Amino acid sequence: MRAAIIGVGLSWLISLPQKEYRMGPKEIIDAIYGGVKNITLVCVACASAGIVLGSVALTGVGVKLVGFVLAFAGSTPLLALFLVMIVSLVLGMGLPTTGAYILAAALGAPILVRLGFEPITAHMFVFYYAIISNITPPVALAAYAASSIAGSNPNKTGFEACKLGFLAFVTPFAFCYDPGILLQLGLVGNLFGILACIAACFGFGFAIVGYQNRLLAHWERILYVVFAVMGLTPYRSLTSAGALGVLFFALFIWKTGKQNKGGMAAA
Repeated sequence: MRAAIIGVGLSWLISLPQKEYRMGPKEIIDAIYGGVKNITLVCVACASAGIVLGSVALTGVGVKLVGFVLAFAGSTPLLALFLVMIVSLVLGMGLPTTGAYILAAALGAPILVRLGFEPITAHMFVFYYAIISNITPPVALAAYAASSIAGSNPNKTGFEACKLGFLAFVTPFAFCYDPGILLQLGLVGNLFGILACIAACFGFGFAIVGYQNRLLAHWERILYVVFAVMGLTPYRSLTSAGALGVLFFALFIWKTGKQNKGGMAAA
């Protein structure tokens, strides 16, 4: 509640310097009215999630799920992360943001905390996958809503959304092994983690789209994937090599693409 109040206050302060967005008494009253009007949606989501959480608590499913994942994964945190990812995706299907997070946090976050991950890392991990369920078939509510607007095939739209959102599936694993991405280390560690993650995201992006400033060959896309995976590893030397590999390879592609365009223009 304190975070919500601070957020509201900061939103008002940010609006003051710009005349077109400045919130006077009328705009503040309108904002309060809009908040009261839309709060029912959040209340319904929380109430629905509360019923499910109550059922989970009464039946003991939550404790059993934690025990099952820990027993199945053993001493392999990566396997536990995959299992929690699947659980979060399933729990988040068809629910709005608030309800999806509440369910996933209640069942998935304790597992990761038990495995030694920081609470903020555990909650951000389950939050990501609970929300990504909106673009993950077979439910993919956001993608299906977009398909109805665009007049496209719902299944194709869902799979295309899943493909374009691939980076969102990768990033949570990265910040589980590099707390610097979530600003949990010192200044140097945080900068290193963020820059390496940005480089890896660009590498995956170029590989998925298959285009930079020209069409990429298959081997170039594969090389981008290799460098991007290296950039998300928990080993600093390998991470540095991967991030630098993405940077220099991107510069190489950009330079060769520019030369090719220049040659074509001259011809």
